Amino acid sequence: MKRIAVSLFLALSVCLSSFSQEMLTKAEAIQRSFPDSVKYVLPAFDKGRIIYSNGEFSAGKFNIDSHSQKILFLDETGSVKQLDNDSDVSKIYIGNSVFYRTGGRFITFIGEYGDVYFMAAKVLEIKDREKKGAFGMTSETTNITQYGTMYSGGQIYDLEQFSQIKYSVRFYPYLNIGGRFYPMTKKKLMKTFPEKKDAIEEYFSKNVVDLGKQEDVNALIAFIKE
Repeated sequence: MKRIAVSLFLALSVCLSSFSQEMLTKAEAIQRSFPDSVKYVLPAFDKGRIIYSNGEFSAGKFNIDSHSQKILFLDETGSVKQLDNDSDVSKIYIGNSVFYRTGGRFITFIGEYGDVYFMAAKVLEIKDREKKGAFGMTSETTNITQYGTMYSGGQIYDLEQFSQIKYSVRFYPYLNIGGRFYPMTKKKLMKTFPEKKDAIEEYFSKNVVDLGKQEDVNALIAFIKE
């Protein structure tokens, strides 16, 4: 039995040695492990301006962290940095997009109908992590703050702790009515477009609509605009 345990340990050591590991903070692990299309709201950093509530502004190349919903910028060396204090940010222009913050998320325009604007936020959500021991046994350790990670096939593997991190990219749609932002729901849509109330009700009854999916929201907006 002891010989089997030693053999398993050696096999596991050889397996793990094939991966290059380094200890990272959670923020660094996210930055390095996820592809740009997942960890950033926009495909690339672009020129823009941050408009503050006092009317002042800052210029540079910006993007938005899809997980923390923090503003990112490129410094003079081209390194990605996070804006430390964004509590006074009114809105931010990046390339051809403009973002407003509501409910802790940055939302941007995705369409319009009449005097109502459709807006949405892209959010990377990290799901609960299942801690496992070396041989698949659940670990009770929950206060891990550093990670050795590897990205593969849509999931993050924490090599140091033998745990798996699952994630999803969610779409949070909003309605901009008179400059005020409201989460998009079936009830709110029916109230906002009373002339289409019955049609919207029928659409939801005949279709499986997930308002967390961009394609479902786009299809719903296209239907409303018909």
